[in-house]
Amino acid sequence: DGMSDHGLFSVLKLMGGILHCNMANCWRVTNGAFKPLSTLCCNLTELNVSGMDHIASRALETLFASCTALTQLTANDCLVEAATLECIVAHCSQLAHLSVKGTDLVDDDLAPLTPLMPQLQTFAITMHQRTGPSVVLNRLLQSASSLETLDLSGIYHAEVRGNLAQAVIDSIAQCGASTLKHLNLSGNMRQDVAASIQGLLVSCTNLQTLDISQIHETNHTTLCTTLQPHLALRTLKMASTFPLRTAPGQAASDVLLPMLTRWPNLTSL
Repeated sequence: DGMSDHGLFSVLKLMGGILHCNMANCWRVTNGAFKPLSTLCCNLTELNVSGMDHIASRALETLFASCTALTQLTANDCLVEAATLECIVAHCSQLAHLSVKGTDLVDDDLAPLTPLMPQLQTFAITMHQRTGPSVVLNRLLQSASSLETLDLSGIYHAEVRGNLAQAVIDSIAQCGASTLKHLNLSGNMRQDVAASIQGLLVSCTNLQTLDISQIHETNHTTLCTTLQPHLALRTLKMASTFPLRTAPGQAASDVLLPMLTRWPNLTSL
């Protein structure tokens, strides 16, 4: 993380046609480095620039535009804007794994990703949707027919209660019925989502990992007892900032143990 512009250039020149580059948290690298840097990264297939929130979006776009061979891009906690997504789609046509979490994107900003969604195998995003339904996100998910990993943790809905629990989960069920293996919805939904989650599991028969932790105002008793056996599921995360809600006089084990017996392949809870 202490590497400077000069140090980074020196390393990249020594390594020649580098394929994988992890620049995460390189806080000493400056905006001015990105134009010359782009000439050294033309062959990259994997790039991680996470944590570089001091770098302007225009500088990031200069680098992304030169990385035409990218298959994996991680740009978490960066100044990613709608124009940045447009640049990624325009120049990174082989991209299969995209993560842009910790950004200030809103639903409308996601529209440029439309042509890319059918080929993505991994999609991780954070957005701040304060009002109105997630129309664009729903449309993107419905077209994401190759997704294996989807991370929507931390999507913030301040005023629209239940929107993610219904529309987005329905969209996930449509797109990921056969391919989705890992799903993270933690910190999103603000209503009882047992029925929605059950429908998701019925559709996504190959789902192996499900994270529904920190779902506020969820009745965990209903959630645990409603979920039917899912043979593929290996890991279930339900951690909450609130105590496990059970019926009066009922212990948490009374809820969890029957679920474990119904899910014989569950190895992590």
